[in-house]
Amino acid sequence: RENSVPAVVQSYVYAGVATYQAYNGKKQDALHSLSKAHTQFFTQSSDEPVPIWIDHNQANLLLNDGMTHYHLGLHKQALDSFAQTRNIQQDSIGRVEILLDQVLAELGRDDQPRDMERCIDLWVQGIEGARMLQSSQRLNEAVHAFTALQAAWPGEQRIKKLREYI
Repeated sequence: RENSVPAVVQSYVYAGVATYQAYNGKKQDALHSLSKAHTQFFTQSSDEPVPIWIDHNQANLLLNDGMTHYHLGLHKQALDSFAQTRNIQQDSIGRVEILLDQVLAELGRDDQPRDMERCIDLWVQGIEGARMLQSSQRLNEAVHAFTALQAAWPGEQRIKKLREYI
């Protein structure tokens, strides 16, 4: 065989690498890896079995796409990627992660004013999901997002009132 590593596994690796490259400010490398992640994902044959040890699907690809753009400061593109997950089957923990990531991406926007009502709505859905799942990781992410909300709108009573959810 030409390449013994399944395309979905290659996509998963490239997607993760892109996110970390973006986090470390390697914009061109991150965008190149992200492109390879998408290419490999969509070359996977539908009849080729996916290894049971890989948890990579279209929602995960879009999550990594969004996080890559988020870490590069491209918040509108991050939000566009996250929005594409709405119509894709995904697990609850991934859905909650994306809700909270959307809050942070909305807070970082510079292409238009931040939408406080949208942030509140996404954050409430995110923390309620985290509580339902009893996920300490997602609860910690919600607290982090809450801190960012407070910094974005200091003194705002609607933001202060969200503390009741924590």
